[in-house]
Amino acid sequence: MGILMGCNDKGKNTPTAPANPPAIVSVTPDSAAVGDTVHIAGTNFGSAKGSSVLSIGASTVPDEDILVWSDTDIQAIIPSGATSAGIIVTVNGVSSSARPYPIKGSATTTVSFAADVHPILLANCAVSGCHVPPNPTGQFDQTTYAGIRAGGAAFGANVVTPGDSTSSSPDVHTGSGIMKMLRNVNNPYGNARMPLAGQYASTGLPDSMIVKIGTWIAQGALNN
Repeated sequence: MGILMGCNDKGKNTPTAPANPPAIVSVTPDSAAVGDTVHIAGTNFGSAKGSSVLSIGASTVPDEDILVWSDTDIQAIIPSGATSAGIIVTVNGVSSSARPYPIKGSATTTVSFAADVHPILLANCAVSGCHVPPNPTGQFDQTTYAGIRAGGAAFGANVVTPGDSTSSSPDVHTGSGIMKMLRNVNNPYGNARMPLAGQYASTGLPDSMIVKIGTWIAQGALNN
């Protein structure tokens, strides 16, 4: 069970009504198990939890598992029974959009390498001058499943670690290097968020695409 320090409102205060609907910007780590702590960043969560609700799939996170609640930051422990689905923050009866999130060890819709993941990489990473033969950047060929699993100079085969899509560890042997590059977290190349070319060069891939890649890894990084 993750433990984070911080104020714990435990529903004792009445939240300030948000001027706009709550919105989830990111959730870290990229996947977690029951009992782990997740950090939800966003906007308009309200100044304190009060009667607001954090839902993970069909499970409502109980007050005792809410570690921090502020207008832009929620930290909570994933409750027993949570399954991969969506994370939703509801403030004063107004709900955020569901943010897809994979819970390790739970059933979820299977993400296909061929249909879901590889098209993202081919369109944004395996492009001319980047991760394509004969001289792929970082020795990381993303044109084939074999090339992706072989990895490259920075992370070796740990560029994709089946079952572990986290980006939180600076250790190249922990988590998946591709997630660190896409999130620009513990990036060995400094401030160089991938991809560096294509339509998302200035913004990074949309979070929905990164989540899809992370879910595929969490499901075992299969050649499916």
